[in-house]
Amino acid sequence: MDSMKNDELYSAAESLVSAKGHVNDEFKQELIAEVLDNLKDTINLEILSRMTKDQMDGFNELLDNSESSESQIMDYLKSCDIDFNNVTSVALTKFRISYLGA
Repeated sequence: MDSMKNDELYSAAESLVSAKGHVNDEFKQELIAEVLDNLKDTINLEILSRMTKDQMDGFNELLDNSESSESQIMDYLKSCDIDFNNVTSVALTKFRISYLGA
């Protein structure tokens, strides 16, 4: 999940909103925030879709444990041997197609 930093994701969301066009300046920041949230959700779903059942079970156990830290969760995800750069690229492409309709 570290493959794209938050500022890079923000830039991607901002670019998508601009590409969509015809956005009132008053609502642009609100729309960017909404697109950013949806983009993060798309990336997370793509990551989850690449997990094996055993990896998903371990991940759910970690999430269910109220004492799990964010660094423990990130370490677990890294141990799943998922190509996060590819995941992010695929998710961004899927989202772009869906959002822009092209």
